Amino acid sequence: MSNLYKISKIKFIKNIKGNIYKLIQNKNNKNKFDELYISKLNPHKTKAWKYHENKVQRIYIPVGKVKIGIYQPKTKKIKTINLGENDNKMLIIYNKVFYGFKSITKNNSLIINLTYISNINKEKPENQPSIEDLIK
Repeated sequence: MSNLYKISKIKFIKNIKGNIYKLIQNKNNKNKFDELYISKLNPHKTKAWKYHENKVQRIYIPVGKVKIGIYQPKTKKIKTINLGENDNKMLIIYNKVFYGFKSITKNNSLIINLTYISNINKEKPENQPSIEDLIK
């Protein structure tokens, strides 16, 4: 092994809606983040519901275009956001909300997600709406 570099395998998770490539996972709590991964989203496919008790998500779309639906159970508010490769924006999704993604292009989209632990929101969720109601 060289002391100049290291090549590591990434965790590959096969998914019919689009594969996931986990780049970094903080298993030993050595880092301040939890994990960094890329999720491939096939054309016009949806991945939802995601809910994290303590994790905050930093979402960036380097390829394609994605509609992101966010549901805040405490206020029962729904927000949809379109992000794509030409937007040069990152979305931060706080903990204790439900969210999902839908590719809105005819080609694959890629989602880069960096997660880390936070205590921003403290209350437990209630029932979430149907993903079809949120991302159409």
